[in-house]
Amino acid sequence: MITGVAIVVAVENLASADLDGEAILLDINTGYYYGLNEVGASIMDLIKEPTSVMAIMDTLLQEYEVEAEQLERDVTTFLQVMEDRQLIRIMNGAVT
Repeated sequence: MITGVAIVVAVENLASADLDGEAILLDINTGYYYGLNEVGASIMDLIKEPTSVMAIMDTLLQEYEVEAEQLERDVTTFLQVMEDRQLIRIMNGAVT
């Protein structure tokens, strides 16, 4: 389970391109491309360096008009999908 104190960072084998606020990610190891909407692109930009899930949500709450509970569900779901695809690493509470 992903918690607010978890630290998240993008893996090093990603290349990305910005497309008017949206993004395309390329997993260099697999050759798979992933398209991200504006919010997904913002999250990936925030986690270029290790960042807590709480810090991600705080930043997004300031940028977008959304309820905190909905944002938490959406962010944790997004991060879980990205982890399942091995595009990010999630560390519970400490940078390793």
